[in-house]
Amino acid sequence: MRMRLVNRDRDPATCRRRETNVVLRRTALHTVARAPAIARRTLVSFARRAPHVSIAGIPRQFRQAGRGPYRRRPTAALIVILIAALLAIFRTQTPPVAPQGLPPEGEVVRVARVVDGDTLLLDGGRRVRLIGVNTPETKIEGQPPEPWGPEASEFVTRLVEGRNVTLEYDRERRDQYDRILAYVHHDGRLLNEEIIRAGYSRAVLRFPYRSDRKRLFQAAEEEAREARRGLWSGDPPARPRGSPAP
Repeated sequence: MRMRLVNRDRDPATCRRRETNVVLRRTALHTVARAPAIARRTLVSFARRAPHVSIAGIPRQFRQAGRGPYRRRPTAALIVILIAALLAIFRTQTPPVAPQGLPPEGEVVRVARVVDGDTLLLDGGRRVRLIGVNTPETKIEGQPPEPWGPEASEFVTRLVEGRNVTLEYDRERRDQYDRILAYVHHDGRLLNEEIIRAGYSRAVLRFPYRSDRKRLFQAAEEEAREARRGLWSGDPPARPRGSPAP
């Protein structure tokens, strides 16, 4: 009895399925090629574990129908590649989100109260510590305010208390006391720089933040020194008659 041999390579349905798989795989790999390195590493790692996958996008066993694992698992390969590509694209296109508890950068927020010359209290109870600024203390328990501390607080109060400001962040977002670290912008000006330029603070450079801002604050301090403002005046701040000495 003769058995009729069927050449599966010539079967139209089989050929169409193969062509569809190849097109899908090439499209997925082309997408991954434009994604970050993490997606490409995922693809290469998968290809090393599955010899039937070709990095060029062509199955090595395409011409050998019915042999090896390619015929048995084309769907799994496509799913892994497509998921890696989609995850990589999602990561590159998703806008950065501010950490929990921080107002989005550039969003208008209101200053409820000025705590002292370098710390603000926003509506909602969040505290902001100004980057690069360290004014004299006014809130030391059991001790009088340091010279120029009250003047620094009054200066900042006049500028921003009860008004809207926007925050800009650097690489560190919070300090050891869980206060928000930020540059504060108001009326097109940078509050951090204004405080230093007015002579109420030195430029604090020992912490890691943007080098261009460090240069800006250094220049503001030099200007205050030359003009003998505030801390650089050489004299204690003038106080109303009857005020207690510091």
